[in-house]
Amino acid sequence: MGYFLADCSLKVLLFTFNVSVMKNVSYLLPKIILMAMVLFTIAHVSLSQTKIGSLYLKEAATQGLDSVYSANSSAIKADIPFRIDSINVFVEDGVIKRMFITTDQPDKYRFENQKIISIQHLNAGRLNDYFYNIREPKGKRTGIQLRQFLYYDNVSKYSMIPDDANFVLKASEPSYTFTRGSKLDIDLRVYTDLLGTIFGEPNGIIQTEGNFKILLNTNNLPNNNFVVFNYLKPSFQLSKFDSKDKFVTNEADVNRLEFIQKSPFTFGLDINIFNSQFRNGGNWTFDMGYVYYNSLLNNEENEDDPYQINSHGFKIQTGLDLRITEAAVFRINPSFQRHFMNKTEAVVDILDPQADGPVSILNINMELQQGLNGELSDKLFLRFIPYFNLSQTGGDFVQLQVGYAKSINNIKESLSPKK
Repeated sequence: MGYFLADCSLKVLLFTFNVSVMKNVSYLLPKIILMAMVLFTIAHVSLSQTKIGSLYLKEAATQGLDSVYSANSSAIKADIPFRIDSINVFVEDGVIKRMFITTDQPDKYRFENQKIISIQHLNAGRLNDYFYNIREPKGKRTGIQLRQFLYYDNVSKYSMIPDDANFVLKASEPSYTFTRGSKLDIDLRVYTDLLGTIFGEPNGIIQTEGNFKILLNTNNLPNNNFVVFNYLKPSFQLSKFDSKDKFVTNEADVNRLEFIQKSPFTFGLDINIFNSQFRNGGNWTFDMGYVYYNSLLNNEENEDDPYQINSHGFKIQTGLDLRITEAAVFRINPSFQRHFMNKTEAVVDILDPQADGPVSILNINMELQQGLNGELSDKLFLRFIPYFNLSQTGGDFVQLQVGYAKSINNIKESLSPKK
């Protein structure tokens, strides 16, 4: 499967060089962007890892603590009836999402973090975070501060976000070193649209999609799980259509959604406004973005030389990821888009002037992901997306997609020779 996806990625790269049919800069630019994305990915995953910093379990914490705290954070001076045995740490997207502190009396004392903790900012105020005993009722829980049992040594002079990691700290293994440099959160997908394949709808028969997340900021707001301007996310989509469906019909009353439904190439760029990250791995996001579509309009005078129609849209969207199990996620992403068409010669001379004005579009992405081998980096997905034209009557369509997704990191590992 890794070889298959790598072959698909190679075809995507070769596709970007096929510029002989491109007639204007507005069509060429997205291809250049796509090529730059692929080359950046290849260069990035080839870099050696860079050491960022190390997290240490304090030796004194394994022998006992000086104090514990009540729910109102007032110190209790008393003999501490437990000692720390081990600490399970789960780091994702540059933050500690979950941290479980196991003691020598696990039935009575087990401490967990209440909010996410940024690795980059751990020493800048986060050492005061409290971990409360989940074995006690809320309001009466005792707690311990992060500074009592952990120490972070930041060795990188650059503001770098570490790779995802899950590890355990204990007396025999009291430290873990964070690295960054060889991994990038890239998601590649190959899928088909069931409505297009089986029922003859003008949807893509086979599609390739990719997106990657560039983390910008991981520092959450005080006493909550909100992170502002968390990431930048470029994306692209290549679609293969049945020969009878690959052209938009040359009619003055064509519905604008047809240019989206039959777009063989799409490029998008989203910037996160805020991200609320749940400790169980789910999250709630709000993004703003830009999306570009390229479509082919049928040329009745020369069927072998269709018109290149370039259109674009600005969008706002929200998303909710609900973690069902460790390897299953349900996602829903409503998106509102204001769609425009470039006033090319084909649009001005052929389409009705009313057809090239801006339209409002609503689409709702509903997706079920099932990870393979217990990990979401390698998964199958089923996605249902209805598109609604809010400015014109008719033309609404739906997509029902099933496919396979794999992270670029796993592709690299599957292709690397075994040691």
